[in-house]
Amino acid sequence: MEVGIIIRNMKRLTAILIASFCIMPMFAQLNGNGYYRIQNVGSSRYMSIVNDRADATNKNAIKSGGSGNVFALKTVKDYSKIVSDPGSIVYMEKNGTSGSEYNLKGQGMYTYTLTGGMSLKVYDTKDGDNSYWLYGAQAGMTRFLQDIESTNDEENIKITSERDKAICKWFIKPIDQTNEYLGITPDVTIGDKHYTTIYYSFPIKLSSGMKAYYVKNTFAGTGIANQVAEMAEIADGIVPAKTPAIIECNSTDPADNKVTLLNEGEVTASYKNDLKGVFFSYVKLTLSGKENTTDLGKQLKNATTYDANTMRVLGIVDGKLGFVKASESNLNLGQYLPANKAYLPVYSAGDNITLVDAAQYSAGIENLTNDQTTKDSKVYSLDGICVGNENNFEELPNGIYIVNGKKMVKN
Repeated sequence: MEVGIIIRNMKRLTAILIASFCIMPMFAQLNGNGYYRIQNVGSSRYMSIVNDRADATNKNAIKSGGSGNVFALKTVKDYSKIVSDPGSIVYMEKNGTSGSEYNLKGQGMYTYTLTGGMSLKVYDTKDGDNSYWLYGAQAGMTRFLQDIESTNDEENIKITSERDKAICKWFIKPIDQTNEYLGITPDVTIGDKHYTTIYYSFPIKLSSGMKAYYVKNTFAGTGIANQVAEMAEIADGIVPAKTPAIIECNSTDPADNKVTLLNEGEVTASYKNDLKGVFFSYVKLTLSGKENTTDLGKQLKNATTYDANTMRVLGIVDGKLGFVKASESNLNLGQYLPANKAYLPVYSAGDNITLVDAAQYSAGIENLTNDQTTKDSKVYSLDGICVGNENNFEELPNGIYIVNGKKMVKN
């Protein structure tokens, strides 16, 4: 008789525990809307958003309640790659009034589009390790995000019905500027100064000693040896979302170049900026490390091919900061612009463009005749864009132009 009572009580307790799991999740690390990194418990790899495309086969399998790969969500173990990776920063946003359902945002879009339209729910696994399940419902069936079970440094994420392995559990780590932070890694050094370019989907504020610049004007006409671009400082050190910028860093160590992540609504500034940026440089690889040219590889490819005729990347020009023709080492797979970086579009430009301040830019335009080595019948605007030739100069609107390296005023 006592055994029967114990069994009934155990069943009742089990039912209560199950109900509390479904209704009252505990968020040990997740504290509402904000910026986080997501790390897999079993593999120790971090999630990174590397694409905004999903292949049709896997997407349809997930939408119908089956299992599938999400190649656009990569996992990376090497933390030195993660610390400067804006793709590893996820803004988690509550979906309506639900206490457990979240939208994950990063790289300019919601991950909802990558998972076949699955809104993610976040539940504490209650394993005592501050881990969570990330899951949702597809075709009436529960599907969990999990990492690939391997020892590789990098993998992609799967969506399956499985939840009982360590690779199905995730740590959700808030950006706290100590254990988890975004630090910028420079790639150009001139003397004791260190620079790089960035293109982030969220606004940032630089730490003390760092500076941010944009390119206000560019003169890059043909036949001009001394081509210049005007670099203007963002005085408050706040770089708005989706603003390509040049960053002057404190050192080569990203720990010295931490940035504070701001909410988009907090930053409303915008700049007339000649720089452009790219979020993604995704090319699916074969096992031998070459570009995958199968149908799957073509569906997933999301990379901007570098064009030496119209693009320049940050570099050194005669010991000064500037924009130069890229070498293979500057590019992804030797031919694609790198992800989350800025570049300078140019038209009919020479190899190098030196960055100067406003006064130097003005002086450079005035003195272009000293560097003009070949006669050029084309007419350029002060931004270096070809707008005609000498034969139709009188037909152009009133303004200031460059003709054969000389400034000419059309009234």
